[in-house]
Amino acid sequence: MPPHKHRHKRNLRYWLKKIFPGIFRSKRSRISESYDPGSTKFLTLEEVKAALAEAREREGKTPVSESTSVFEEAKRPQAPPLQLHRREKKTIGSRFNKFLSRIQFRLWNRRRASSSPDEYHYLTIEEIKRAKEAQEGFAASHPVEEPRVFNSTGLQQDSRPLSKHRHRRRRRRFWKIFQFGKKKEQPAAFIPKGDILEEVKEKAPLKVYIRPAITSTAIFIIAYQLSWLLYQLAVMVVASFSSIDSVLYYYEVMFPIGNYSPKWNQTNIIFITLSGPLVSLILWALYRFVFLRKFHPGAQVRIFLVWLYLNSMMLFFGAFVGGAITRQGFGYVVDWLYMNIAFRTLFSLMFLSLIVWMSWKVVRFLPENSGLDSWKQNRFGYVLSRLVVPWFIGGTIMVLLKITDVIPQHENIFNYDAFTMATMLFAVLPPMFNSKVRPHLIQGRKTYPRIHRASVVAWVVVAIAFVLLIRLGLSYGLYFQLIFDLNLGIYH
Repeated sequence: MPPHKHRHKRNLRYWLKKIFPGIFRSKRSRISESYDPGSTKFLTLEEVKAALAEAREREGKTPVSESTSVFEEAKRPQAPPLQLHRREKKTIGSRFNKFLSRIQFRLWNRRRASSSPDEYHYLTIEEIKRAKEAQEGFAASHPVEEPRVFNSTGLQQDSRPLSKHRHRRRRRRFWKIFQFGKKKEQPAAFIPKGDILEEVKEKAPLKVYIRPAITSTAIFIIAYQLSWLLYQLAVMVVASFSSIDSVLYYYEVMFPIGNYSPKWNQTNIIFITLSGPLVSLILWALYRFVFLRKFHPGAQVRIFLVWLYLNSMMLFFGAFVGGAITRQGFGYVVDWLYMNIAFRTLFSLMFLSLIVWMSWKVVRFLPENSGLDSWKQNRFGYVLSRLVVPWFIGGTIMVLLKITDVIPQHENIFNYDAFTMATMLFAVLPPMFNSKVRPHLIQGRKTYPRIHRASVVAWVVVAIAFVLLIRLGLSYGLYFQLIFDLNLGIYH
């Protein structure tokens, strides 16, 4: 049984001692200070014999010959003497070396021994003899077998010289990279009875990740287009409050009044361009704290909510980074607030760090299955097929679909969307290196079923329908005009 570890209370003194180890000095025993070598008295053999005889007379035992008692006492192992350490005088060099040793990271997690004193059991000569006899008898009845190695193809030994054999093996290793035939069978080892074998995980083939990757890519395309439509709808609704009509295309929102109309002022420019990212931030909070926590739908719906959550986060934090670079979209807010390049860079780095921090544990919202493509089997393949590959393929498709021959009203709107999409890399890549967060289970104990082929086909068809609807339906523009008219008065 391992010794008990002290559990210290982690208060302010605990953390100050970790950060500044030289402030708090450890309490040491001061026995050595009171130790006087001159007070030690050594007894002679006659005095020891007399003291042993007096002790036996007090206990009422029968007298034994002095030679026999002395021999028995000599055979009995003595307890280790108490070591008294004299406190040495500390110098500046010793204090500095001690401070350097304390601030090393290996001393932070140092194991502390138990405070209870150790109990010693002294063996006699008879006990040692009996233990040796038992050990020799066990070794004679259980001979040790050497591990044998054999090939499944045969057990023939090679009689060629050792140097020639080594040369041929080295030549085979060089040409092995050009061989595409059947792999040579590895030798199997004979394991003696009683040995414990480690569990070897079955390696998942590449084809098991194709179905979840295609499904997640289709879901990403649908979630991105829905998030982008809500973003643009918020911009058009807020622009209507300033009597500004708008036309929605598949690549931008165009305002027919032009860029130099007197209806534009600093206030409505900030509110109109800020409305889209602000609505995305509100939707991100709803997906994060309401839907993904309170509802427990199926596996595909959970992936759909995760992609809505990531896209809404991207359209706020990532849109700031893309707008600060291209001066479009969210960048108008930055320009009209007269933010210099230093603050733009600082806030961009802060928002990218927030994306990494908020998506570090996003794997816990993804559904776990019991197949070879599960997170438990291979977490790198799991995250790649659910997050990284769908973002790369789906994001490339979404950016390429916004290429147009028409000169847009906003010059760098294509670059703005591309930079915004690229910031999602900081959301899908870090979860691959988090090995402590597990995916979501049904009621905390059951895994989700595998994705059926019919579900994959359904999601792909819906994604293609959304792409055609937005690409072809919005190619000529969708005019949007919202009029607020309220008249209150006395009826005559």
